[in-house]
Amino acid sequence: MIIKCPECGHQVSDKAPVCPSCGVEIAGHLIKCSHCGETYLKEEGICPNCHHSEAVSQKSFIESLPKDSRQEDGEEQVVEESEQPINTTSEIGSNPAMTDSSSYEPVVSTEVDIDNDEPIAIAEPILAETDMPLDIPEEEKKKNNHVALLVSFLIALIISIVLVFFYKQGTTSRNSENDDFIAAIESKDPQVLQKFLTDYPNAPIAHTDSVKACLVRLKRNNEDWATVLAINSREAYVSYLASHPNSPHKSEIEKRLDELDWAEATAKNTEESYLGYKEREPKGAHNKEADELLKKLLDHTASAEDQATAINAIRQLLVGMNTKNKQKIAGAVASSFSFLGSTGATASNIEEYMRNRLYQADVKTINWHLGTADEVTTEKSDESGAEQHVAIPATLEIQREGGTSRKQYQLHAVVKEGKIISINWTAK
Repeated sequence: MIIKCPECGHQVSDKAPVCPSCGVEIAGHLIKCSHCGETYLKEEGICPNCHHSEAVSQKSFIESLPKDSRQEDGEEQVVEESEQPINTTSEIGSNPAMTDSSSYEPVVSTEVDIDNDEPIAIAEPILAETDMPLDIPEEEKKKNNHVALLVSFLIALIISIVLVFFYKQGTTSRNSENDDFIAAIESKDPQVLQKFLTDYPNAPIAHTDSVKACLVRLKRNNEDWATVLAINSREAYVSYLASHPNSPHKSEIEKRLDELDWAEATAKNTEESYLGYKEREPKGAHNKEADELLKKLLDHTASAEDQATAINAIRQLLVGMNTKNKQKIAGAVASSFSFLGSTGATASNIEEYMRNRLYQADVKTINWHLGTADEVTTEKSDESGAEQHVAIPATLEIQREGGTSRKQYQLHAVVKEGKIISINWTAK
């Protein structure tokens, strides 16, 4: 193999005995540095490029010496110390690690005998390959230290960022779960509560139990609410609201109660019923309408005196018919009035009705029994003045030879100034 001469740098074969340019011995005198790959002479002891030392055995080194300097006939070669030995290990410097026999091994070193000017072989310790320190420039060491420090800093920074990220993720997840839990409980909506259980299967046990308990209560409340709707009475709604004061149906219940109370008031259509509605529902939806109807009723409501006068006129007429008293009949009716739908009637028309319709051949007596007035109102007009309109029930009892019969009637009469100006009755 063609190599560069370690001495002069010219190309030469590694098998050549000597370099043709400078005469330095080549074959058997070269070492290739295992550390940097540089080729150098064995006599140099260490690599001139990286100062690395290769261990050389005594046998291989002796073989590289001239034949006449080798040991002959088994005689022991005498090695003498020269006064000034050229020791290749002097370039290495002292090393404390050499005091440990395990860290070095004896190798052959070359010295020159001054008198004979011939090389001789001596054994002396050199540092093991793994114990030789590298001579690295100070600037490169500082640069390497800075790079290592920078890399360590970047690794620590990345780890810190990752830890902070996962910490924030965990905190955000916990905060989100807690916010959704509060929202679900406050919503009181079964769908929202069930969604919380689905979204957070690993939520805290306390939150999961609270949501499940809320779902059970809502289911029970829904069943109670369905029962109340089926009953649909004021008593049922009031009872439900007392048991569930915070029910989501509270506003609906209040509206339903308002409608029930108003329906009851309009069915009676009296001053008392409307006043009762306003008392029960001070903020009711029909308060304004109730006030208008009350005003109308008060304008048409007869006074207690007018009511008594009108009812007395009707009673006087019925008593006159029971006793066949013409004076009582004439005193109860106006000179001209409406009788059983016929206008322009007089007291004589009532007498004729009694003979033809009431007092027949088998009738012994008749008796009208007047009930309690259902309604007495006053109608006012500029032309005719005030009139009392009376609606009152009555019972006609007829005693015949074969027995007694009874019929129920509803009387409607109009009285003006104590006289009946219109009267009619219909069987119930």
